[in-house]
Amino acid sequence: MTLVLLIDILLTNEHKKWWIMKCSKCNFENPSDTRFCGSCGVQLPSSKEIPFSQTRTLQESIRELTIGSTFAGRYQIIEELGRGGMGKLYKALDKEIEEKVALKLLKPEIAADEGMIERFRNELKFARKVTHKNVCRMYDISKEDVTYYITMEYVPGEDLKISMRRMGLLSTGKAIFIAKQLCEGLAEAHRLGVVHRDLKPHNIMIDREGNAHILDFGIARLLKTKGITETGMMIGTPEYMSPEQAEGKEADQRSDIYSLGIILYEMVAGRVPFKGDTALSIALKHKIETPKDPREINDQIPEDLSHVILKCMEKDKEKRYQKAEELLSELSNIEKGIPTTDRVLPERKPMTSREITAQFKLKKLFIPALFIIAILIVGVIIWKFILQPELSGISSTPSVPAKIEEYFIAGNKYWQDKNYSEALNQFKQILAIEPENLEVQLSLATILKEQGKIDEAIPEYEKAIALNNKDSRTYKYLGEIFEQKQELKSAMRNYREYLNTAPKGSEFNRVKQKIKDLEVKLEPSPTDLEKGKVDLAAKRELGIKAFNQEDFDKCIKQMEEILELDPRDSTAQYFLAEARKRVEKELTGQEVENMLRAAEDAYRKGDYQECIRQAKRVLSLDPNNVQAREYSDLANKKIAPEEINAIVSQYIQSLKNKNLLTFYKKTCSSQLYQKMKKGAELISDQYDNLQSVASDIDIQFKGMNEAEVSFSHIITGVSRRDGKKQALFEGIRKWDMERQGDSWKIISMSFIVL
Repeated sequence: MTLVLLIDILLTNEHKKWWIMKCSKCNFENPSDTRFCGSCGVQLPSSKEIPFSQTRTLQESIRELTIGSTFAGRYQIIEELGRGGMGKLYKALDKEIEEKVALKLLKPEIAADEGMIERFRNELKFARKVTHKNVCRMYDISKEDVTYYITMEYVPGEDLKISMRRMGLLSTGKAIFIAKQLCEGLAEAHRLGVVHRDLKPHNIMIDREGNAHILDFGIARLLKTKGITETGMMIGTPEYMSPEQAEGKEADQRSDIYSLGIILYEMVAGRVPFKGDTALSIALKHKIETPKDPREINDQIPEDLSHVILKCMEKDKEKRYQKAEELLSELSNIEKGIPTTDRVLPERKPMTSREITAQFKLKKLFIPALFIIAILIVGVIIWKFILQPELSGISSTPSVPAKIEEYFIAGNKYWQDKNYSEALNQFKQILAIEPENLEVQLSLATILKEQGKIDEAIPEYEKAIALNNKDSRTYKYLGEIFEQKQELKSAMRNYREYLNTAPKGSEFNRVKQKIKDLEVKLEPSPTDLEKGKVDLAAKRELGIKAFNQEDFDKCIKQMEEILELDPRDSTAQYFLAEARKRVEKELTGQEVENMLRAAEDAYRKGDYQECIRQAKRVLSLDPNNVQAREYSDLANKKIAPEEINAIVSQYIQSLKNKNLLTFYKKTCSSQLYQKMKKGAELISDQYDNLQSVASDIDIQFKGMNEAEVSFSHIITGVSRRDGKKQALFEGIRKWDMERQGDSWKIISMSFIVL
């Protein structure tokens, strides 16, 4: 297809979706979830900022489900997972089968189109046939009252986009590990004739074990206009769509392979191959621009992996891999050639006989029988209380998520029964374990509000705002509290924040009316203005002049004074907000620049702790600052050997001081600590005068935040039973360590007896 024809298709498609969003620049009608105008290409505001089309008015607003409530008679709501172009997504407990599910409530503007719902039902018949460990299962689409909802498998974890932002560049091994799983999931779906059409990192969930799950099979069809086979319509996300999708042609399995190539590119290069200001510009690049070799961005990428990525992204789909199985085979071959330490295994391999090798020397055959018996006793102790629990993975202590779930369900039950003190106690237990749990923090504050303890509720709501200042519910509740306290300015301020963050609907309109009522109450009378002899026009002029002269502090002062007298002055509101933004931007930009310079200077001088401190300060202001994250990672890697050697020294010292249990609690992961606890207590109880020596410490880094540590180790002690000195251990210790936050943690232990 010629470039002229491509542009013609992209610019003349007629979008007839359920909710029309008019472009403010050219008045072209776009679907509600479109990021870029289909005509002029300008970026559109988010759908929640745009009112419904004037040609169609929907009476219903999307249903709000409260935590702990039961929906459709069977789904108990546990937490809200997110909001998107289709509606709200919740984690829920299906009480009929006692299993957690993901519950997506469709927006009423989607549900109102019965033809669309019927098409999705048809798609679901195929999508639900895909049963694979790397595909999130679609269950059903149902209706409760006027609300349509979709149920699907719940996968705990985070999406791949968030993982990449959190971890930065993925190692070759990690990227291949994820890509292979995606290939396996796609291969099964393609075998059944199901094509995803919108594969992207946001639709890939990484679970707590690091495994990948593809979400939303069949959803892309739901977002299409009438006629399942209609062509000339772009379906997909611009950054990840294939050239044929950019042209509006029908997608097949090779389109999914193209999208997977882009995802693999982003995992190892840190960015997508094509970027642009509009959907059109990105689509054109997919069609005509050759992607840069990812090795030019990251020279650590193996050449054969770079070749595979670029083959996935061939413009001509006949030149790509024709099946996901072909790509899977290529990735498996490349994986065999990378270092063992860079590979990712789905689960830890059990110890083999090669790892536990006894090397006996001739002279040890003459060791007294008593010594041999003592060694056997210690071996039994170590096996029974240390190795056996570690290898079996059995722990009598419930996992942290299980405890949280238990407290959460109990708390909601007490709340429903109006047993507020017990409900508060359950939620406080959760916050002690997981202080950043927004839903629990909100629940705790709301219980206090229901009890009438509004002064206690206010700081709890403020904690919720600190956790997420974009959650509209908190502002509404605070507005109601301050209105009850007759602190009307505070109430109005919180109600306005609610309007800035909440989706439009009946509740939105109710709060909007509240603000109008409060403005009337707060409006100064002409007499008051006359008494103060305040010339608002003059103040306004002074403030605007200060703004134009970039004297933002003076502008802020003038506009604040105006709003004290006339809170409805829209000009003052606008210039106050803009001036504050400019001040904040100037301060933040200068601060970031100064701190980055300080981090660089500290790194060059070898003051790595100061480098990390400055990088953290930058990231607190700009979490996505690549330069700060790079300085932090480089400095952390420099000091890591010193930190790990110090941990080995602490371990040796803890044995001498009989503080082994304290060391394990501080340094091991919580799961490993529970496994090692009994063995440490037993050794401390049965032996005195413990002596320990470590030598030949070897540290191998598997990644920026992972290390394998081994060292020669000898332990001796005096038995409390017979007072004799005994050798308790002689061999090699192995630790797998992982950086968690600011410190290294031991996540697994093993040993080789010599």
